[in-house]
Amino acid sequence: MNRKFIKEIVIDALFLALIVIFSYVPYIGLITIGPISFTTIHLIVLIAGVLFGTKKGTLVGFFFGLFSLFVALTRPGTFDYFCINPFISILPRVLFGFLSGFIFDLIKKYVKEKTFYLICGPVAFGLTLVHTTLFLLSLYLFGFIDILGISGAMGLTSLIEGDANSVFISLISWLLIAGALVEAGVAFVVTPLAYKALNKVGYKYPVKEPKEVATE
Repeated sequence: MNRKFIKEIVIDALFLALIVIFSYVPYIGLITIGPISFTTIHLIVLIAGVLFGTKKGTLVGFFFGLFSLFVALTRPGTFDYFCINPFISILPRVLFGFLSGFIFDLIKKYVKEKTFYLICGPVAFGLTLVHTTLFLLSLYLFGFIDILGISGAMGLTSLIEGDANSVFISLISWLLIAGALVEAGVAFVVTPLAYKALNKVGYKYPVKEPKEVATE
C-alpha cells in the first residue's frame, strides 16, 4: 500500500469525521429553527472542493447527503424528515460537491494563486446559493410533487398540510430570507480563510500559472 493511497484514505476519513461531528453535535452543523434546519456542513464540502477538486468534492458531498438522511430519521414531524428520501438528502448534496470541485478546478486553470484567493469567497457564496437551489428543487420534485412516488411510499405526504404549492412558496421565502443568504455569507468568509490556512500546512491543491503570451 503506497503512501499516496494511505494519504487519500486519511484525508477521506478526516472529512468523514468532520461531517459526523457537524451532523450530531447540536448547533454546530445543523441549526434548527422551528420545523426547518439550517446548515454549516456545506462549508466542509466547499473546503474539500477548493483544496482537492472534483472527486473529493463529490465524495464529501455524498457524505453530507448520507448523514443528512441519518439525522432525518430522528426528526419526524418536521420538514427535515423529507430527507429520509435519498433523492432529497443525497442527490442535491452530491451534485453540489461535484459542482464545487469542478468549478474551483476550472478556475485554477486560468488564474494565478493571488487572484484565485480573491475570487474564492464570491465563488463559494454563489455555490452555496446553488446548493440551496438544488435542495429546494429536489424537495419540490421528489417531496411535494413526489414524481417518483417515494415520499408517498414512505408516508411523508402527511407532513404537507393544505395546498402543497402554497406551503412550498412559504418554505422558499423562509429559507431564502432567513437562511440561505446567511449560509452563503459564512461561506464567503470561511472558504478562502480555510484554503489559505490549510495551504500553509501542506494541504495544497496547486493553482496552475497561466501561460504567458509571447510578445515580440
